[in-house]
Amino acid sequence: LWEQVQVVVADNRVDRETGAGATSPSLLAGLLFDENGDRLSPSHANKRGTRYRYYVSAPLVRGKESEAGWRFPAGDLEALIQDRVTQFLSDEGVVHEAVADGFGLDARRRTVRAAADLASRWPALAFEKRRAILLALVSRITVVADGIVMLLRPDTISVVTDDEFGPDTPALVEKTDRTVRLHVPTKMRRIGKGHSLIINGAQVVNRKPDPALVRLLQQAQRYRDLVLAGDGRTLAEIAEEVGVGASYFSRIVRFGFLAPDIVRSILDGTQPMELSAKKLSLGVTLPIEWDAQKKLLGFS
Repeated sequence: LWEQVQVVVADNRVDRETGAGATSPSLLAGLLFDENGDRLSPSHANKRGTRYRYYVSAPLVRGKESEAGWRFPAGDLEALIQDRVTQFLSDEGVVHEAVADGFGLDARRRTVRAAADLASRWPALAFEKRRAILLALVSRITVVADGIVMLLRPDTISVVTDDEFGPDTPALVEKTDRTVRLHVPTKMRRIGKGHSLIINGAQVVNRKPDPALVRLLQQAQRYRDLVLAGDGRTLAEIAEEVGVGASYFSRIVRFGFLAPDIVRSILDGTQPMELSAKKLSLGVTLPIEWDAQKKLLGFS
């Protein structure tokens, strides 16, 4: 996490989940198609020194701007698909019904619990593991005029929910023809040559990490490392060395112990809108327990 903070601060780049950073792998590559059966391929554009990722229909990739096709910011689509997948996995009734064939009652119950657990841990999973799960679980994603249609393979749920499953796992997934169809109603709004997604009346917006929050994390982790160096100096002595007051130092160093998923959310720019660096540094007494931190800061 420390290294991730340094990358964001040093490069001033949007993290891969927000849609920028075209050199990052594309989460949905190989899964997306438009209503004509054309693949939506990863692409990017450079604007003022920053790269932005997109998924673009094949005709537009070939330069045929006159033909029908889609061009979406990658972050919008990736956030939408991941949200819908985790909704599916966390719905006990839906998962129970999806795995009804070929499973005994006890096996179905275990799979339902494992699916809900996977959904709860999804934001903290490494990119490579999330992509491996999506490639096994999702058969096809089609963008149509009134929304997005996802075909999921229910027979793979028991495999992808195993803790050992990942990109390096041997190919144990039997990709059967049986699928579950999910439809996500959306509206499309044209912006230049691209489109934005509007879901249930609310536009999906690519948010950038808050620079002030990221700087606060960087500072807090630096202070924490100085404290953990274990050379016997007091907090006041360390504060004097770094040129800040002891009271300020003691407040800020606490945020070097934030729950990892809170840090990732801040790096992604997906933290609650009301969470600010000012609120953290001036008005928060941070609990030790991660769950209590998330509740206090509006993550649950």
